[in-house]
Amino acid sequence: MGKARIVPDPETGSATPTELGSNGSEPAEDSPAHVRHTFMVDASYDLPRRVTGIGVVIRRSDKPKRDGLVIDRISEAYSGIPAGSIEQFAVLRALEIARERGYRVIRIRTDCNPMKRHLRKDYELNIGHEGGDIHAMVLRLARHFQELTFRYARRRKNAMAHNLAREALRCVTPVPRCDVTGATTAVRSERKEHRKLAGIQRHQEKKRRKEDLKRPSGGSEG
Repeated sequence: MGKARIVPDPETGSATPTELGSNGSEPAEDSPAHVRHTFMVDASYDLPRRVTGIGVVIRRSDKPKRDGLVIDRISEAYSGIPAGSIEQFAVLRALEIARERGYRVIRIRTDCNPMKRHLRKDYELNIGHEGGDIHAMVLRLARHFQELTFRYARRRKNAMAHNLAREALRCVTPVPRCDVTGATTAVRSERKEHRKLAGIQRHQEKKRRKEDLKRPSGGSEG
């Protein structure tokens, strides 16, 4: 795994001691259960070099409905990431960082809504973690947290993470990651079949409910 490059605040041009630890990042901690850490994540891809830039903004709050103040900004670059899986890899890196620091209650915010819905659905149903692709790696790692939620972030609100990802492509030396792969054909086929069966079950249940509504209620007619 690559070392995080901490990017200065774009407004002030520097990171204050209250925002970062003595080594340039927030120190690892066994965070209290009531503290929530929100990870704003984004990814960018350099096709000619086949390099992925990752941007992560970490916020800390003790109020459930608030993302809290920014405590860390991380910019990383990697090679060997499938082009179609860079957004999922950004989530994977966020969870890896959260686990390394001992965070318990996590919120992941991304501007890739289809991926967010897919991850949240599989996480809630406890499925999709058996494969060897990045999606499955995310779901397996998600099990280590006391609480984890996947949320959507509008691109305007996710601009800081986006800028960090772009900055990584320009300034950070990429680190190879050979342990991640895109979704295999077998895994995709299995998920497609699962979704098909789930759709059939929903259709049958909906049909039964309609039939029940059409049946006359008990009692005499006349």
